[in-house]
Amino acid sequence: MPADKAQQVAVNADVRDFHASDKWASGFKRRHHFSLRSPTRQSQVCPADIDRIAAAFAAVVKATIRDLGVRCVYNADQTGWWNGGLSVEFLWYHFAARPSPQEPILLLWGDFSGHWTAEVQRYATSIGVVLLQVPPGATSVSLPADVAWNYPLKSRLRQQWHDDMREQIAAPRSPGSRFKLARPKRDKICKWIDCAWRAFLAATIANGFRACGLQPTQSCAAASDLVAQLEELSPLQGRPVDDEQDFAVKADE
Repeated sequence: MPADKAQQVAVNADVRDFHASDKWASGFKRRHHFSLRSPTRQSQVCPADIDRIAAAFAAVVKATIRDLGVRCVYNADQTGWWNGGLSVEFLWYHFAARPSPQEPILLLWGDFSGHWTAEVQRYATSIGVVLLQVPPGATSVSLPADVAWNYPLKSRLRQQWHDDMREQIAAPRSPGSRFKLARPKRDKICKWIDCAWRAFLAATIANGFRACGLQPTQSCAAASDLVAQLEELSPLQGRPVDDEQDFAVKADE
């Protein structure tokens, strides 16, 4: 945002040939003693033998698929606040009422403690979901989501968020009125997510699995084509979400 604001100030002041480059931003922060938080993630510190770890994990996944007769493999990569209770809700929402409950589901997710509580593992077993832990520090090369689509997805969401803030700043307001930045409402965020996700091609998702050594099967490709055809005919309807929650409320509650 500082770079965006600087660019806008330059336009308003009729300053030509100005570019809010990284070098300019570094100098600006140094001159004014600014320090901006930098995001960090565990996978930035990769093990020295990460390629071997990734290959070994891919071999374990393939063996699990073969031994259990798994046809569908999912990668869950949640970001933000999470705990064991949300993990159970996640499993219930996505897999409890699937059309073929007798077919096992293989779910790849990280070593976060909230994924591996006794309650989560018991519930996963009860609905036929096999949980497989991605090696610590290897998510950047072992999780299809991290490899192929998380970065561009977040970049598109961030761009829409920045565009929304710029529109609010540029909107006309009465003289002397105090500007107040409004946070986006849930329906707007959902539209952003839907728009960002629909920009992906099915091939991009498949390539993420290939890059991790998890070659999609013909049945997975056929299922992807079927979903695309259904979306063209009519919107797919999911469970309604309660206004006060981020997850659907169970029917028995």
